[in-house]
Amino acid sequence: MAPPVEARIMKASEFEPRFNEAEDMSDHIDWSRARRPDLDPKHTRSRDRAQSQDEEAGFR
Repeated sequence: MAPPVEARIMKASEFEPRFNEAEDMSDHIDWSRARRPDLDPKHTRSRDRAQSQDEEAGFR
């Protein structure tokens, strides 16, 4: 990765055309604040609870 560029705010009206022209914009993105929506851990049954529910249902 390239060395960090001095931080500055870039307006979307400047960023978007450059991005659409396939310019490498990675130096202009604060990756430390990036997140991926809807990838939070989902609720899952615990192993003990799942086993007891399976046993109650007749599965083993």
